[in-house]
Amino acid sequence: YRAMPGVKSVGDQVYEQIRDNRYSWFGKRSTTYKSVYPVGCKANPS
Repeated sequence: YRAMPGVKSVGDQVYEQIRDNRYSWFGKRSTTYKSVYPVGCKANPS
């Protein structure tokens, strides 16, 4: 895509629009997401 003129700038603009309008377009969660994994968990080496 880098070899195609204008594609990166269009992608950047689309990203900015989604980032800036995501809650009005997609809504937001009614509650905060709670992960089943504790913060700072460590993987068990096998």
